[in-house]
Formats: sequence, C-alpha cells, structure tokens
Amino acid sequence: MIGQISLDADINAAISSQQSPNQEGGTCYANAVATVLRLAMARIKFRKGGVPEFNELREAIIKEYGWNGAFIKDVLTTYCPKYRLQFQEVDEAGARKAIMQRRPVVATFHLYSEQWEKFKKFFVTHKKGILTADDIKMTLPPFKLCGHAVVLIACELEHLRFMNSWGDTWADCGFFRVKDGQVLQMKFFDVFWTLDDLEECEKKEYEAYTIEQAKAALKYLPTGLQTLGYQCPKCGKYSKANEYSGHLLKAVCPICFQTFKPNAVGLLQSLYNANAN
Repeated sequence: MIGQISLDADINAAISSQQSPNQEGGTCYANAVATVLRLAMARIKFRKGGVPEFNELREAIIKEYGWNGAFIKDVLTTYCPKYRLQFQEVDEAGARKAIMQRRPVVATFHLYSEQWEKFKKFFVTHKKGILTADDIKMTLPPFKLCGHAVVLIACELEHLRFMNSWGDTWADCGFFRVKDGQVLQMKFFDVFWTLDDLEECEKKEYEAYTIEQAKAALKYLPTGLQTLGYQCPKCGKYSKANEYSGHLLKAVCPICFQTFKPNAVGLLQSLYNANAN
C-alpha cells in the first residue's frame, strides 16, 4: 500500500468538514460504503473520470442492494473493482494503521435491543462521551440482534471516533467515540488502492504530486541529515546521502549506478537539495 509520503491534508479536511449523512431506512451500509469509497478515490490526484459525488454512489448502492441492509463484504466486493479499489478485513490494529495512512475505514457491529437502547441513551446524555462495555452491559435475556455500519475516521490512545448516519444533531454533530473496537465487537474493512490500480496518466500525476509534497516537507528537516551515510540496497556499499543522484522516487547509486526507490530521510533530503540546484 502506498501514500505514506503524502500526508493527504485535503482528505483530513474533507472528513472534518463533512456532515454526518442522514440514514433512510436500513441504508447505513450504503452511507458508510459511499463515504469511504469516495474518500479513497479522492486520494488519487487527477483521477481519470473524476470522483463521483456521495449521493451518486449512495443511490447506486441502494438501488442494487435495497433499503433493508446488506452485508458490507458483498457491497465492497461489488463496488471496489468498479472504481479500481481494493479492500480487506482488518483487526483494530490494522484499522488504526489505515487511519494513520489517511484512509477512513468501514466499521460494522451488532447489538441486541437492550444494548441499542443503552447505546442511544448514552449519546443523548454524553454527546462527546466515550462509550465503554459497561455502558451497554446487558441485564435482560438477548433479544433481536441488529447490525449497523459506520465510518472510522480517527484514532486516539483512549478512544476511536466514528461518523454515524443519524444526522448531525445526534451525539457530537453526528460523530461518536468508543473506547475501543472490543466494546462493540467491531469488524473493520480497509479500502485502499496501490500503484497497480492506477492508470498510467494517474501514476505520473501521483508521482509528481508525491515529489512536490515530499519537497515541501523536507524543507523543515535539518540540513545535516544530507551527509549521513546511506547503504545502497543494490550493491550494499555506503555513500554520503548527498552523493546519490536521481529524484525522490528513483535514486541512483554513485558506486554501482543502479537505481532504487529511496526510503531514508537523509537521502531524500540530499536529493531534494540536488534537484533544487
């Protein structure tokens, strides 16, 4: 998976400014999938064909899967390939990793009727509260298990933050916090793309954008890093970082003259300086 060089600040801005969508009937699954698909596509700079609007995606999904719920895996299996995306089910650690790489994640969970009542009441009285297992602890026999789909958008040490689909007047402007995935026995689905999923024109635009973003970030690194020794992964010999040539996505070893993709901060700094001259 890629996207670690670019911080995708525009995706963060899109998430923070997006209002929680209103769910109609049992369409939480469509809201969650449409949101994550759209944000995944938005990470592709100059995407061929553009990025579909949320309502366009949502309506297409509902038309195919209906108003009374659907299995997230089935929907993602159908819709990810349509937009040259991939997905995988991950554990909470995998979901946190995806969030760190600026990829919102679809999350699903199931609660019994008593738990749903406690879930709803908790966020009426604790709009910015952090839900724990004790808050939805059952005291009655299990009855009527119902599922729900939401979007994981942020991770903190003490909680996970989700976008719900019950409108922006519910809980914290439509968002809610849970101590961890175990509280709701959640399943997580990471939606992503790799370079192999991109058209050639998109790859070129992505590489150019990545270089520019890296250059901007590297301006703030100490200049002394450029003299650090860096081992060529091809020949195994060390050279000073500023002795390598090439660019930020393809470096050339000054000893063996073979090319490789750099990953050391010192080398990236030196290549930026070389390209800037």
